[in-house]
Amino acid sequence: MPLFSGRGPFCTRLVLLGLMLSAVAVHADEPKVAKPPVEMSELEKAFAASLSGADLVGYSMRDDKEQGKVTPDRYTIEEAVKLDANHWRIKAGIPVGQVVLVFPLVLEVQWAGDTPVITLTDFAVGPLGTFTARVVFYRGRYAGTWSHGAKDGGNAVGGQIFGRIVPKGGKDEQKKPEGPAKISE
Repeated sequence: MPLFSGRGPFCTRLVLLGLMLSAVAVHADEPKVAKPPVEMSELEKAFAASLSGADLVGYSMRDDKEQGKVTPDRYTIEEAVKLDANHWRIKAGIPVGQVVLVFPLVLEVQWAGDTPVITLTDFAVGPLGTFTARVVFYRGRYAGTWSHGAKDGGNAVGGQIFGRIVPKGGKDEQKKPEGPAKISE
């Protein structure tokens, strides 16, 4: 997600560090004993298989001063593992400059019928504030909204993301947008 677009490398590193620490802290107090595998429905198995080893190749837009500007966006998902009824560990690679940082995020996944929705609500990342997102996945595509800042969306920066889920070894062409998106109100 473009949570740190246009914020500079220092801010980007702080956000990533905060996310990594938050992800580790969620399960830091769990005993280190082998747990039996979590049961998964056919839909959950298909969701895990569609994300594991895939790239999310798409675009993002912001609602603030850059409104209407569409920028390429890409994330690598190494693995998606169900931890319990509503929590999944998504091992994601996020590009930062010339480097891709990979770390596990423990995220809530809710289901809208047959459609998985990654759900974050006012997810605190240290001194950087809160992050909220809803990202749906369906038939090889994803789309969602995100915000960073004040709770309940007030005075927060936010935007939309959308694109394709490209399986490992799949065709991942990403065309550069030809200009600002035309958004009618």
